[in-house]
Amino acid sequence: MPAAGREAAWFFYAKRNTDRRGYVLGKLALELFHHMHPEVEIHVYGDRVANWRIPVTSHGNLLPVELNELYNRTKAGLVMSFTNISLAAEELLAAGCRPVLNDSAMARADLPGTGAVWARPTPAALAGALSLLVAGPEWKAAPGVRQGWDHTQAMVADSIESACGGDLHAT
Repeated sequence: MPAAGREAAWFFYAKRNTDRRGYVLGKLALELFHHMHPEVEIHVYGDRVANWRIPVTSHGNLLPVELNELYNRTKAGLVMSFTNISLAAEELLAAGCRPVLNDSAMARADLPGTGAVWARPTPAALAGALSLLVAGPEWKAAPGVRQGWDHTQAMVADSIESACGGDLHAT
């Protein structure tokens, strides 16, 4: 979907029992963000959430096609990680949606390039980064953004074929 057709909506990938995904920090940041921009709808997917102090649309786990639809409807998403980067950040970039991430050396090593918005891992800094995107210009995926897994798929297939002693597609 073209960027101009996106809703003023944000989302959050929630993993409540996985500390490295920063659930509590993300929730606090979104609560601050909501007070700054109550007009922006907030979607949460991954774990089902309840009892937030702000209105959220909780989707739970989504099928890939449903997740892609959500990515293509929203302008930005909060993706937290204190170890390796969540695949959600690259999925967002490929869909033309801006990921906001907690700044961490390990996460930056996994997500080079442009498009991601990095913020100090505090509720105020993350809410501020999300807030900057509300009135910011529309954004399209940069040319360097990975557009799928074709290259990786081919490398895995070549490795399997080599291990099996030849081309598995030959008849």
